[in-house]
Amino acid sequence: MNTVIKIKTEGENLFLKLNRPEKRNALNPELIRYLLSFFKESKWDSSVKAIVLSGEGKAFCSGADLKWMGDESAFTMQEMEDLFSLFEAILSCPLPVISLVHGFAVGGGLGLLSVSDVVIAEENTQFRFSETRLGLIPSVISPFVLRKIGLSQAKFLMLSALPFSAKQAQQIGLTHFTGSETECDIFLNKLLKNFKELDSSAVAKTKKWLNSAYALPLSEVKKEGVSLISEARKSRSARQRIKNLLDGN
Repeated sequence: MNTVIKIKTEGENLFLKLNRPEKRNALNPELIRYLLSFFKESKWDSSVKAIVLSGEGKAFCSGADLKWMGDESAFTMQEMEDLFSLFEAILSCPLPVISLVHGFAVGGGLGLLSVSDVVIAEENTQFRFSETRLGLIPSVISPFVLRKIGLSQAKFLMLSALPFSAKQAQQIGLTHFTGSETECDIFLNKLLKNFKELDSSAVAKTKKWLNSAYALPLSEVKKEGVSLISEARKSRSARQRIKNLLDGN
């Protein structure tokens, strides 16, 4: 029976909560497997508009479970491959993934933020790439972090292992909104209301396209980009939405 994540549906949204509060939601093989299964194997209902990821208790995610990482007899390469696959699955999820962060976000927890589409952080949240303090290398999360914040910021924060604030996290593009708990809830609800009004297919295709276009040279994305907008213009949803706007509806 799954006890390490909580899943709840509210209206058009799925709320996914990491549920290892006694370990500050540290990532262990069980939690990684359940998260990977959720994002990789779920068949998304067309009525679902967004996924909200958060953590139970005093922290969002404190990184990898140190007891697991320190137990050489229990540690396998497959578990690290599963963690990488989890980040890939979140990145490629057709639904917008919103992370709601509080307390601490450390190490692998920052990997989760790096593959989220929107990150909302309470203003007292503390962030840290702690791997080098532990004699580890952030090699699984770094490919995703680099896409999010760039090489210069990644080098500074990963090599130094210095803690940084929610304000700094927003300045480097790791998060998108910072405020009090109440302000974060208000912003989240506003964002979810906005997603409710959007065309889900267009959102999914836009997310997939941005992930692809970001990593390719312009010469390679031109043909596909022109094709995508041409197809979108012909869709029934686009024609109706454009007509409604022109008619003042």
